[in-house]
Amino acid sequence: MIAFTSSVNSKVRSSEHALTVVNRTRQRLPLAFLRRAARIALTRLGITNYTVSVVLVGRQRSRTLNATFRKKDAATNVLSFPYVASHAGLTGDVVVCVPVAVAEAKKYSRSARMHLAMLTVHGIVHLAGYDHETSREARRMERLEAAIARKLGISE
Repeated sequence: MIAFTSSVNSKVRSSEHALTVVNRTRQRLPLAFLRRAARIALTRLGITNYTVSVVLVGRQRSRTLNATFRKKDAATNVLSFPYVASHAGLTGDVVVCVPVAVAEAKKYSRSARMHLAMLTVHGIVHLAGYDHETSREARRMERLEAAIARKLGISE
């Protein structure tokens, strides 16, 4: 993992899965709701064995990670970092940039809570191997995310 596990704010663990939500900002954020969004996404994807961290960061950390791993010198809304594990299952980090998410939420007339949840879902769907490089892949991913949003009580 990207060494984000030291300041855990919300955690769920069992013998088969671990889901951690970490707030690296000074903002009060809906951690329980984001954890619920992540769990619903994992369940909808049929993933029962996982170790996933959702990390909420500021603009500078997002920019640094995006520059380091994607060679893009700008903050971005969400980054996914899948890891190869010695056990079967999904392992990785989802990094959500709170300031970018909040700005996007205003732009799209959505609540920040809802948009943070959908970016969390989007990142987990990427961890599971989905992409949106082609229009067909994008439609498939959008349908999946819409189903997860409905389960969360969010209308897209």
